[in-house]
Amino acid sequence: MKEYNIYDIEACRAAVQRIQAIDTAVTIKAKHGLKVWELRNAVESLQAVNYHLFNPDVYAPFYRYRDAWQRQEKKTRLDDFLQYAVRDIVKDLRELIEMEHMTHDGRLVRNPLYESKPHLSEWIEPDRVGWMLRTFGGAPEPETAVQKRTVSIPALSQHCGFAGNLISVTLRWVCPVCGGPRGEPRRVLSYDGSRRLTCDGWENPCGHVDTYADVRKEYLESA
Repeated sequence: MKEYNIYDIEACRAAVQRIQAIDTAVTIKAKHGLKVWELRNAVESLQAVNYHLFNPDVYAPFYRYRDAWQRQEKKTRLDDFLQYAVRDIVKDLRELIEMEHMTHDGRLVRNPLYESKPHLSEWIEPDRVGWMLRTFGGAPEPETAVQKRTVSIPALSQHCGFAGNLISVTLRWVCPVCGGPRGEPRRVLSYDGSRRLTCDGWENPCGHVDTYADVRKEYLESA
C-alpha cells in the first residue's frame, strides 16, 4: 500500500545514496561509458518506483551527460557533465523529499478542488485554499462587504521621482493570494535609481507582498 503522498522518501533517499556513490574522478575517457551506465541504472531504478509523479526536468542532467557521451565530446567536457549530473540530480531529489515532508507537517495541503478540476495542483499552500475556492470553486464572497481603498502608487517603474507619475487606484482591500486583509497604507518612498517618489505602501499581515506592478495590473483588470 502506498505510504506517501507525492514522493516515496525512502526510494528518493536510496537513489541519492546510489548516485552519490558514483565516483566522478574518471581517469580515462573510455570509462565515461561505464559512468553513463551507472547513472542510468540509478535513474531507472527510481523511475520504476513512481515514474509518473516526477517532473522530467529531474532527469535532464543525466540526459545531457548521456548525449554528450554519445557525441563523443572531449574528456574534460564529459567530466563536467558527469559532475553536474550527480550534483543536480541529488539536489532535485532532496527537494522532492522536502516537498513530501511538507505534505506531512501541513506546509502543503490537498487542494479541495482537485478531484473536480484535475488540471489544478493537487497540493497547495494552506493560505491559498480560500483563494482557490473563490476563484475556481464558485464559492461566494464573505457576507460582509469587502472594503475598498484608494491609494497613490507610481504609474510605472521608471518614474524618475516625478510627482506627475503618481496615479490613484481604488482596490479591494484584500490580499489577492489568500483573501486576507491588506495592511494599513502609509507614506513610503519608491526608488527609481537614486530618484525618490513619495507614495503609498503597505505590508500585508499574511506576508504576501503586493508589488506596484501587480497592483497596477489588478487595478487595470478590475476597471
